[in-house]
Amino acid sequence: VTIGFENFGAKKQHRLFIGDALEGVKLLDDEIVRLTATSPPYWNVKDYGVEGQLGHGKGLREYLDYMRDLATELLRVTAPNGKAAINTAAIPASKEHGTDPMLIDSGRSRVVDLPSFIQREFLEAGWELSNIIIWDKRKYNNQRIFGSYPYPPNFFSHISFEMIHVFRKPGDPPKGEVSEEDKEASILTMEEWSDWCFDSIWDIAPVIKFHGNDINALEHDAPYPTEIPERLIRMFSFVGDTILDPFVGTGTTLGVANLLGRRGIGIELDPNLADMIQLRTVNLQLDAKDVKTKRQHVTLDFFSGDNDPAVAAEYDGTDRAGHEEE
Repeated sequence: VTIGFENFGAKKQHRLFIGDALEGVKLLDDEIVRLTATSPPYWNVKDYGVEGQLGHGKGLREYLDYMRDLATELLRVTAPNGKAAINTAAIPASKEHGTDPMLIDSGRSRVVDLPSFIQREFLEAGWELSNIIIWDKRKYNNQRIFGSYPYPPNFFSHISFEMIHVFRKPGDPPKGEVSEEDKEASILTMEEWSDWCFDSIWDIAPVIKFHGNDINALEHDAPYPTEIPERLIRMFSFVGDTILDPFVGTGTTLGVANLLGRRGIGIELDPNLADMIQLRTVNLQLDAKDVKTKRQHVTLDFFSGDNDPAVAAEYDGTDRAGHEEE
């Protein structure tokens, strides 16, 4: 599946692959990606109802073997000194999880430190750990886990944060690969540097509030707040670079990449999300105030093949006209 755009006076193309994340990344050329920004499905937490989904119904070792293979392919397609920002969280595991061969079957609930497991797979695939960012969701979470309250010894702290591990591909980027114009267009202000880099704990509201009455308009179990890919893209890439999200979901990363003048590549297993992804890529607006984008004229063509990214046939849906935005 291919989504094409014409942006800011030069031909820029965003690509959407419908299919398995690992198989999609295997189709990409070597060293074309500056940044991967993604949040993979958690192990055995959500059933997305899609055949071949990662995480649900699989053993932990099978899940981690997949992540190792993906980390290896991401290393191949990433330019030297390029980054992979992986958003994951430790997960409360039920008693049923304890039957997994990698976990001790104590018959008790426990926490699975998924970020540490995934970090190990990336490091063994050849990546270097460059940054650790904490996504703080405490103020948006009113859940309570009582454990043995009010008596010891089995109290539980609630996991109201997620981790973003930023991995770096070893090597120096080629000199002169970024024009002075694109370099200047990619500058962070002092305030942004202070809020995003100096302060590595990010207070960002999740799209779905915990036990809130907010309607999830995206109708997706795990939508991604725009501020996370916005910060990552601006911190670790230049205008004109290629951004990859192998678990693109509803298309947030592609939409943010488009707004920020980057090329986007997204991979999504669920074909039912294809229309939403293309519309959000064109129409997404960032939550941040005073965001300056270079997008001027956008034209959209949508193509679909038999879930084969290498084969494109004319899309038989409604005609989608180009439009101009302020």
